[in-house]
Amino acid sequence: STESESGSQTGTEAGSASAGDTMTATTTVNVRSEASTDGVIYGSLTEGMEVTILESLDSGWSHIQYTTADGTTIEGYVMTQYLTNAQ
Repeated sequence: STESESGSQTGTEAGSASAGDTMTATTTVNVRSEASTDGVIYGSLTEGMEVTILESLDSGWSHIQYTTADGTTIEGYVMTQYLTNAQ
């Protein structure tokens, strides 16, 4: 894809994350037990949900943590391409 973004957006491009960053899901995406589509699904993020990056993996996955609506903290893995910097 050769999509380009214009405007005065600063910070990291979508799909790039660093430990400690707060990122936002860009769509509904599964949270898995491991950095693989073979991993058990722990839950899912919906568009606009914020997560904390624990580790960004070279494989294109991020180890994340987030809190569900009922206050449960979930830790798992999502594909980094579905995350963008929180606004």
